Amino acid sequence: MAILSSRAVGIPAQALKLRMVPLAEPWATRNVVVCVHADKPLSEVAGRLLEHLRALGAAREAQ
Repeated sequence: MAILSSRAVGIPAQALKLRMVPLAEPWATRNVVVCVHADKPLSEVAGRLLEHLRALGAAREAQ
């Protein structure tokens, strides 16, 4: 038995005939953070991704 991200085990779970049981418990909710080096500028693509993630986080907090 293991508790893993469904995205991490989707295809391997099918290949290995594993049963995935979704968790709908408050303790199963995770907050993640994105870390960037303060002294190094981000590439254009990384900067756009970071802004997108910030917007998603702000929208979620507004709910």
